[in-house]
Amino acid sequence: EAAKSFYKQAISSAKFHKFVHEEALAYELAAYFHLELGEMEQSMEYFLAAHERYHEWGAFGKCNSLFEFVKSSFSQTSSTVTTSLRHV
Repeated sequence: EAAKSFYKQAISSAKFHKFVHEEALAYELAAYFHLELGEMEQSMEYFLAAHERYHEWGAFGKCNSLFEFVKSSFSQTSSTVTTSLRHV
């Protein structure tokens, strides 16, 4: 539970200071963490948020990489993934 709290703090701090790239990274790392715990819904939410922040930041290569990873990792929900994430 402590780790979850630290991820949330990192996201909040990056958001507060308007560090979009750091916010994207914090969301992405939190997503991987929740994926490892088997918390698929929470993981997907964080991956979507990370993708949005990377897109906002202009890191389109990272968006594509994340898109492909999520698409392959969440194969059962791939239709949701493809409509929620933008392949740039």
